[in-house]
Amino acid sequence: MATGRQKQSYQRLQRNKIQRFKGNSRAKDECALVIGPISKFDMPDGRVRNAWVGDYGLYLVITYKKSKGQWIYGKFFNAVSDIKATNLIKKVRKTAKIVYYTQHPATLRTHGKTIRKDAEIRPSR
Repeated sequence: MATGRQKQSYQRLQRNKIQRFKGNSRAKDECALVIGPISKFDMPDGRVRNAWVGDYGLYLVITYKKSKGQWIYGKFFNAVSDIKATNLIKKVRKTAKIVYYTQHPATLRTHGKTIRKDAEIRPSR
């Protein structure tokens, strides 16, 4: 049964439109945040202006881990381009225990704190 803090954490994720995925339980990084698409690409042939190419775009991937009681950046802090969001989530799930996905108007100040608190309150099993 979920505690009150766990329910509040879940509701905070829903309010901020953050999706949570289970990752690799043997990974060293505690959690990963995928923000995107930060920008989208125009069609390569140039015939149609301002048309977006499906789910392809530029995504920001950040992983966190705990060291001596403090949250630090993990293995990744970089932008990944020209990939579908579903394929990116599959790849990131191998590098962290919990994966969070949110769309672009997100900041590390608000969403980063939210996912780190959620990872502490509702750890991966």
